[in-house]
Amino acid sequence: MASVSIVNNGKAMLCVLTEPLGEDFWIAPDQTLTFSAPDERPMVSWYEGGTSVWINDGDPYEVVVTTGAGEAVTCGFQRPPGAFEPAT
Repeated sequence: MASVSIVNNGKAMLCVLTEPLGEDFWIAPDQTLTFSAPDERPMVSWYEGGTSVWINDGDPYEVVVTTGAGEAVTCGFQRPPGAFEPAT
């Protein structure tokens, strides 16, 4: 598997979206998440307020996301309350 690790060196939670599925993972300050894909190494795209990990080749459902301790995590990992809720 090919992989890319993202470290949050900031002071606030960092949102990482996996594309093309749009799944969200949240990285706490000083925390690392590793995104592993079965084929090609994922591409990272940074934008204001977050980042995206693009799976351009292979099945995006086969992506494995792990913590620095090696624990596999799923969509919504550490999502803060109120994140992605529609505005009222």
